[in-house]
Amino acid sequence: MDEIEILDNSRFSTLDYILLVSILSISFIIGLITSMKGNKSPEEFLLGNRNFSPIPVSMSLLTTIISAVNIVGITTEVYVYGTQLSPMSFGCMAGIAFSIVVIIPVIYPLKLMSIHEYIDLRFHTPRLQTFMMIIIVFNAHVWIGLALYATSLALSAGGIRAVVYTDVFQFVVMSVGLFILTIAGFTEVGGVEKLFEIAEQGKRLEFFKM
Repeated sequence: MDEIEILDNSRFSTLDYILLVSILSISFIIGLITSMKGNKSPEEFLLGNRNFSPIPVSMSLLTTIISAVNIVGITTEVYVYGTQLSPMSFGCMAGIAFSIVVIIPVIYPLKLMSIHEYIDLRFHTPRLQTFMMIIIVFNAHVWIGLALYATSLALSAGGIRAVVYTDVFQFVVMSVGLFILTIAGFTEVGGVEKLFEIAEQGKRLEFFKM
């Protein structure tokens, strides 16, 4: 395959544009509809009155964590360097379990808006609050150019409810897309066994070889 053919295949087709516009339009409509419902008190805007069910919140968190950056970056990492990155998932699961067992039971009953309020209640030190704020703002600015646009659009229109509902929709889109790509990949190489055979020959199945 020459360079011209590669460039031709990498361009958006009419179907690609239709899907892109549809996804962006649905995300915008969700934010718009949500902005027309309910009052917009700080409690409602930032926390949705704390009455979300666990499923949409979980899907929203997954969509935030598993962004396009991770989908593209991790797959490229595994393709180029192998599966050495996979043990990272154990650390992620341990961190989630720690949050569920230790952090959330302490923080949630306090009905706080952010972790900064807990720092104030626990340590009574404005300096630590300021230091944490600087770290979080710096981290947000590093990440902001990578995954912020759709979320900020929904938030400005309808608050946290719009963010959650938009993330649920995007979670479904991402899940369906990944499923289709996985099936297409298996079909392209000749099945699951053939895929692992090729990966083994290319020395990509190296789970604990750092």
